[in-house]
Amino acid sequence: MSELKLGVYSARYRKRMPSTVMGAQLMLRDTNSSLVHIEGREDVQSSHILAPPESGTSAWTSRCGVLHFQSSSGFLQFPPDCHIVTILLSPARNLSVTLGHSGVKSSDMPSGTIVMAPAGVKCDIQWSFPCEGIVVSFAREAIDDIAHSEIGQPSWGLTTGLAAASDLEALSLAKRLRDELLRQAGANKLLLEGLTTVLGVHLLRNYNPNRTILRRCLSPVVASRVEEYLRQHFLRTISVAELAALAGLSVGRFIKLFSGTFGQSPHQYMLDLRLDRAEELLSHSDITVAEAAYLSGFSNQSHLTTTMRKRRCYTPAEVRRSHQARHFRADKLIAQNDAATPQVGGPS
Repeated sequence: MSELKLGVYSARYRKRMPSTVMGAQLMLRDTNSSLVHIEGREDVQSSHILAPPESGTSAWTSRCGVLHFQSSSGFLQFPPDCHIVTILLSPARNLSVTLGHSGVKSSDMPSGTIVMAPAGVKCDIQWSFPCEGIVVSFAREAIDDIAHSEIGQPSWGLTTGLAAASDLEALSLAKRLRDELLRQAGANKLLLEGLTTVLGVHLLRNYNPNRTILRRCLSPVVASRVEEYLRQHFLRTISVAELAALAGLSVGRFIKLFSGTFGQSPHQYMLDLRLDRAEELLSHSDITVAEAAYLSGFSNQSHLTTTMRKRRCYTPAEVRRSHQARHFRADKLIAQNDAATPQVGGPS
């Protein structure tokens, strides 16, 4: 049985949830309200919440759980089974936070404060004044998927700690999660998963120990998408704005991240693709240099020659002569081998 303690009470799951969707039950102590039992039914599991009527509500999917809490006093204690992120929707006076074995940190905190507890880190939050917030419980698989899409490997790397400065983007997402939970028709679970995914990406990009590296490069997924697009369309004119839109970035940001990923600008990268194509044509066909220039995306023979000399320190004519010399040497070697091979079955 998994146990989660909140306030001065203790609650146990009546049905054990799968470890991938282990969620936090919420029990808040409020001196002005009696406790009621709220049950949320899912297809594969149940979540049971004990909370004051005005404390909010919760919803669970196979990838995440979202809880809204609001009370005059209480505390949250989360088990270390899943990734837990708490975002304050209102300023909190003398909020106490304990993460792992780091000790208790108590202070006044603004709305937008984030408390991050990756799986394996115990987290306790306590308050004695009115407090409102959102708790998001991420399944391990969900976080692995987000990390893989960002950095190409299922490694979360979220910083354990307290972001006591107001994070306006996280606060905006938390408000949208609260509004969705409080819909009269009930929360749309696909929307909840979408919002929590956006939150996960935001946290990974801004509170990851390797975030300075991530910010200098395109994500592996975006880099692969842009590279494939360039290889398919390098023969025509491609604007940087077109590539930036493909990556979902501003032009300036895209150029910076592209250069950090590939070690050169988008224009230089495309020139290299065209030069590779020109050398392939000159080495494996008898077409003229002017034809090779046209078929590899250059405006004319002079443009190809100038670009190749500048970037590779040789000319198309030298590529052609080198190819012909290799063929001449290969043909001569074949002829010598043929002459040295005894003839079998000749006249006696």
